[in-house]
Amino acid sequence: MIECIQSGGFATAWAARDLSTSRVLCFKVTSKKIVSEYKASRLALGRELEAYQRLAACIETPYVMQLHGVFQDASSVFFAMVSPSHYVLDGS
Repeated sequence: MIECIQSGGFATAWAARDLSTSRVLCFKVTSKKIVSEYKASRLALGRELEAYQRLAACIETPYVMQLHGVFQDASSVFFAMVSPSHYVLDGS
């Protein structure tokens, strides 16, 4: 992870560079603790994943980030998205 883009009560967005392709990716990181404590958070996470999947299937635009993958570790859920081509990292 290179820099924090934005942080909120539900998740934190991080910019990162894919070392194999040099693409800038955005990782939206959500704590499993928050998701497990609040039913509304679980529903929101599921709806968000469904929305990203629908967008990826029907829209191709430089202004909407395409979902690249979803994965998890012991404490977090990660949405990996290809950042818009106009996004430039500080210090890149």
